[in-house]
Amino acid sequence: MTMEKMVKGSIIMDLIRIIRGTKDERLVRYFTEEQKKILSEKIIPSGWYPVDLHRQSLLAIYEVFGQKKPETAREWGKTFGEKIIAQSYKSLINPGDPRGTLKNFSRVSKTFFNYDYLEVVASEEKKVQFRTLFENSPAAIAFSYLLAGWLEKMVELSGGLAPKVEVSLPRLEAGQATGFVITWD
Repeated sequence: MTMEKMVKGSIIMDLIRIIRGTKDERLVRYFTEEQKKILSEKIIPSGWYPVDLHRQSLLAIYEVFGQKKPETAREWGKTFGEKIIAQSYKSLINPGDPRGTLKNFSRVSKTFFNYDYLEVVASEEKKVQFRTLFENSPAAIAFSYLLAGWLEKMVELSGGLAPKVEVSLPRLEAGQATGFVITWD
């Protein structure tokens, strides 16, 4: 028997707040009846929720509000990442050490999901490579751009200048992982 993949409530709270705060009927089609029920309930930051709810929420917001624009998702990732770090994960940031911060993120990110979804592939002085380990889906594209923005913001918050994140999107039919290369000055 396989364990259901879950995400921490603190990671989905803002997504759900956005979805609840709109009356846009286009959002309804993204969710199953079970997911709609969860959307109507109180989300507890330390609680665990089905990862499919996270994926569908990201996809709905990316497609409906972000109009499938990668830069919109990336900017939202920066804002979202900064907020989550300030609220719950301040210890992620190593002032003056972006590389250490990104390694911390890789370690701490294991508390966001009940399964490994991200790993460091390589690390140099001003460059870190990650890859995602979750199943590829249309929601993976939205998540990838959001994560790219979050990674950029972490580098900035730890003192890195001019961070750049290259995203290598998977070919969904090939089952490839998304790759990220983060560099800074």
